[in-house]
Amino acid sequence: RSELTPEDFGGVMVTVYVPSDIDTRVRELLATRLGQVASSGGLSGVQMRSRFVLLPRVTVLDATAAGGLEKVVTVSVEVTFEARNFKTGVPIHQWTATVAGSGRDKETAVVQAISSIKASSPALTDFARETHDRIVAQYSQNCDEILKEANAVAKDGRNDAAFAALFAVPVAAASCHSKAMAVADRIASGNYDSKVIPQSKGSTSQRGSVSASASASVSGRIAKAKISAAAYFNGADSRVLRLDFLK
Repeated sequence: RSELTPEDFGGVMVTVYVPSDIDTRVRELLATRLGQVASSGGLSGVQMRSRFVLLPRVTVLDATAAGGLEKVVTVSVEVTFEARNFKTGVPIHQWTATVAGSGRDKETAVVQAISSIKASSPALTDFARETHDRIVAQYSQNCDEILKEANAVAKDGRNDAAFAALFAVPVAAASCHSKAMAVADRIASGNYDSKVIPQSKGSTSQRGSVSASASASVSGRIAKAKISAAAYFNGADSRVLRLDFLK
């Protein structure tokens, strides 16, 4: 997906990234396959920078050329799909397979080899689903850090970046998502309290007495904040991937 809308928030977002030094046809095919793999596991594949990245590694293990009326190149290719934490560069899951292909030149042979990889295969579907679950777990495990960072960014005057971090927390990470929405509303209200981890206060009946107008105000602030977050994700700075750890 090339652009986000406010309605896209809530899913498990992952950046689909294919290095630019890969041949064009191979790069385009890999981007398509990675997007399909992401979808098969309930992931939202995006082209802008998110907290997690899904990327390929392609290694030609062997290439032989046969003569005759038409030259035919046969290759054996090792393909790895890897999910990483964008911030730390730490891998969280990977899938690897060796595939073969042939063609009139090496690039065509590699394209044919990668074309044999089916995103719907049981192994890749399992990889995508497990990646989804591991990303959700990382949000849950690192929730306090995410909320504190967002609050610090907001205090620095970058509310859009703070909102982007908060709305990226998926609904599947239920407890963290609830806290992130509370912090987003606080920031949207101009309250940059250093105590950023929301705590439940009062009895159930007291919490249930929130007026309809107050709830509408919260919904309105969150809606505007989501628009700001989507604009941030779609901006040029978010599209520039500085993946130095992949070199």
